[in-house]
Amino acid sequence: MKKALVLINPQVDFCSSSGAAYIKDGGKIIQTINRLLATSIFKTVVGCQSYYPLNHKLFYTSHEGKKLYDVIEINKTQCTLLSKHCLMGEQGSEFSKDLLTGRLSAIFRKGMDSEDVIPSVFYNGTDPKLTGLSGYLKETFVKELYVAGVPFEYSVKESVLDALQLDFKVNVIIDACKSVNLKPKEEKELIKKLEQAGAVVIKSDDLLKAGMRELNEKEGIQK
Repeated sequence: MKKALVLINPQVDFCSSSGAAYIKDGGKIIQTINRLLATSIFKTVVGCQSYYPLNHKLFYTSHEGKKLYDVIEINKTQCTLLSKHCLMGEQGSEFSKDLLTGRLSAIFRKGMDSEDVIPSVFYNGTDPKLTGLSGYLKETFVKELYVAGVPFEYSVKESVLDALQLDFKVNVIIDACKSVNLKPKEEKELIKKLEQAGAVVIKSDDLLKAGMRELNEKEGIQK
């Protein structure tokens, strides 16, 4: 079964300590991701970027009287308001300078429409319409996804659930994901929800061991 590594928002604003929406220890997931990219386990690697205009509706500054992390309904979607981050054309929207970007097979951006508040990397806009990511994966015959990135409780969670609905087999590399402000109990509950939905939650070390074993077996067959 052909597989792909899907990287969600491994960007400066999330993963650099100077980032506008820095997630604690966000830089560590880049190290974990790079360990995977340094191998030949994944032939297909997709980078997904949040790419917002200044007036995006997800920013609390776009709503008078609202504060950071307030929850409101926008276009029939419950949204947690965030600070300005990953702005179009600015350094914060770029992939982390430490990420091995030379391994990326394709890049997908979302959020360019100020009304697009859907956190999933698979859908865009208020309609919602597919971003093109699922089409790309299916055109390249990918059936199994390994997901890593941030924020775990927003973009990663919704992307995993949508991928399952789109008939992909989905694995979450849990030590290559970080949440904004989940407490340990809440994170365990979210992991349980994803598992109940059909996702497999794994650690990078286990993936590396299994992946290298698979590669060695293939090389043995070829010899």
